[in-house]
Amino acid sequence: MKRKRTLSHQGCELFNVALINHQQKTCMRNIIYTLFSSDFDEKLKKSLEKFRSSSYKLYSYLNKNNITKIPEYFDNAVGNLIYLILVNDNNINNIRQIKKNLLFYYTLAEKAFETKDHNTAILIKAALDNTVIKRLNIKLTKKQVKIQKKFIENYGTFMNCNSIHLKKILENSEIDFLPSIAILLMHYKKSKEYYKCYTKLGHFPESLKDKNEQLEKIVDNYYEQYKNYNIKLQDVYIKDPRNLELMKKLNEKSTSINLFEISRSVK
Repeated sequence: MKRKRTLSHQGCELFNVALINHQQKTCMRNIIYTLFSSDFDEKLKKSLEKFRSSSYKLYSYLNKNNITKIPEYFDNAVGNLIYLILVNDNNINNIRQIKKNLLFYYTLAEKAFETKDHNTAILIKAALDNTVIKRLNIKLTKKQVKIQKKFIENYGTFMNCNSIHLKKILENSEIDFLPSIAILLMHYKKSKEYYKCYTKLGHFPESLKDKNEQLEKIVDNYYEQYKNYNIKLQDVYIKDPRNLELMKKLNEKSTSINLFEISRSVK
């Protein structure tokens, strides 16, 4: 019996992952590969590569002309990921299929974490932790609970502005460490605004000044390292989730409200 795909056609398109037609691949090497691999492993590997490539590309936007685009890209990606968890090829999933999708995305986030692509791990975490998904009250596996705990221990939460991840960004000296661009920018902008406010009041707190300068240097370093990276950003970041098929059928302009309405239709 043919197994159901772990990533929908729409997911493959948004992730820019090419679909492979196994019927056309009949050589012995491919037969052996198929025997010892799975659709899940194949999509996981390709998705991991594409997301990592997009993390590199996002750092190339850390200049004054493009930096304002990054929050929109992050919001697009979170919305698109939530949609892909709830919907497969324009059909709203049942709870069983959503559980399968959660397995894929939890595994993808953990693999990103293990390969130090924290930008991807935290992006997927934001989608998985969204109220639209949480309201379904799906019982997580022991493995998924462990992954959640690992993320909280290493990143913190959005309630505390992912302060643990910020600390690691400030202390990092590893070249292959890919920080969350959303968290890096959030704290960079905050420290910049706080420093300006204190300066206007005639105060010059050295610790705040040092932190602002350190974050500015980190932002500049990541931009310099990846400014010539020419690979295209994934569509999951670029495409507005409001233009997805089921989203267009709903009247609300808000992505969050539309996703919530889709979530309410899950059975």
